[in-house]
Amino acid sequence: MRKIREFNLRLPFKELRLRARRALDLDAMGIDDAAFNEWLLVLQSRAEPAVVFETYGPEHEDAAALSPIPGLGHTVGLASLGSDVGAWIEERATETPEKGELALLLAESALDRCVRFVLNLIKDEVEEERCELSPIHPIADAEQLAFVVQTLEGAKIDIALDAGRLSPRMATAFCVSWIARKARSMKKKKARAGARRPGVR
Repeated sequence: MRKIREFNLRLPFKELRLRARRALDLDAMGIDDAAFNEWLLVLQSRAEPAVVFETYGPEHEDAAALSPIPGLGHTVGLASLGSDVGAWIEERATETPEKGELALLLAESALDRCVRFVLNLIKDEVEEERCELSPIHPIADAEQLAFVVQTLEGAKIDIALDAGRLSPRMATAFCVSWIARKARSMKKKKARAGARRPGVR
């Protein structure tokens, strides 16, 4: 099991500004580029990013059951931005609903980057095993969340289960499958061969 706290959380300005503009009218909100950058700086200052994760082989049935995609292994993880980010979202929401939406959008993007931080850490191991990762599967089922929090000792990064939901607010549980590249490439070859096969006359 690997636990990492207080790592560098990079929030790319252009990417997040574009995402925010697609969802909200930043101009009408009076948020120009300088103000938007200030939002990101505040979020970074209040976030306490932390992750804990473990990779299991196919024989670990409980871990395999967390992902809808079978694989040679599964990486299961928990990620959090800390409790202060949830308070920041609430503070912004009391100003205007739109500011609350923007704060939530940015926090969700930051939490997603925490998950991708884990995927980058295991990238070399995945390649050494000649595998590729499945799409990220967020875990939302209460029983599965309880299993993940207990197994990964979520308390080590201050994550707990409260009424079937993760606490703090900006925390997530996820699973990715390790899929053999050879098996996938063979399927593609068979599909291409089938497409080229002449029909019976």
